[in-house]
Amino acid sequence: MALITTSLFLLALLLLLAAVWTLRFEQRATLRTRVGHRFKAATAFRIEAARSDRPLRGTFLDRWLWRGGIRLTPPYVLAAAFGAVLAAGLAWRSGGLLAAVTVLGGVAAAAIVWPHIQYRKRATAMVAQVPLFLDQVVRGLATGRNLDGALSLATEETREPLSEVMARVQQAVDLGEEIGDALRDAARLYKLRELHFVAMAVQIARGYGSSPKEMLESVSQLVRHREQAQRELRALTGETRVSAWLLSLLPSGMALYMVVMNPDYINAMWHDPTGRVVLLLALALQAAGVVILWRMVKSV
Repeated sequence: MALITTSLFLLALLLLLAAVWTLRFEQRATLRTRVGHRFKAATAFRIEAARSDRPLRGTFLDRWLWRGGIRLTPPYVLAAAFGAVLAAGLAWRSGGLLAAVTVLGGVAAAAIVWPHIQYRKRATAMVAQVPLFLDQVVRGLATGRNLDGALSLATEETREPLSEVMARVQQAVDLGEEIGDALRDAARLYKLRELHFVAMAVQIARGYGSSPKEMLESVSQLVRHREQAQRELRALTGETRVSAWLLSLLPSGMALYMVVMNPDYINAMWHDPTGRVVLLLALALQAAGVVILWRMVKSV
């Protein structure tokens, strides 16, 4: 009976949070629609890649999800939260409170790690696209276009995910922002040094009144050499990174296996004062080890 009551309470809390999220989502969607209608007559540039009207500057959650290309909608959030609560309830029924906490901890860890993994994939793809994008800009400048026109043409011919970033940069430029500032904002959002190089080249060319063609060609070559060096480094350190992943996931996987297959053993430790200290110490050491391994791999 207590389990049913707790489950109903969690479900009611989940529905309340989903209602608040839906209301906030609809309010922001309405605001974006109104702003879009206001600027529709002033901005002629539109591109399919710019699927959202969120600004390049936003809350931490907006920037964090945007980097990973994740678009949260109320049905998606509701389904994910309901699945997490259901899994935690089943784990609680079969293995007790510790099993439920373990499941919720795993879900929270996945929710944190997954956007970061998606961001790294998108960032790698963007870096690989930057030289080709700059080559298209240089070709546009060679045909007599100005910098804004060359960037607009190159953006239309670029594929995802870089086209989405550059389309938003072009939107900001159409709304009156300097192109160098828009590129710098995009570089900060996605934490890409390559876009910082492009923004710096554009600002120097604009500041001194020179043609950005030569500077963009140099940036394109620099990005190519940098990407090639990073690929070689990743190949040389592949074994180290795989070892770090295994050492990080193996203890957690074994602990989860023990919770699922023999919950009485873990429950006995959890209800014993000494066993609880041992479990908490093991959890703290595991977290510290993951952080140390991650920093070691990141430094190579």
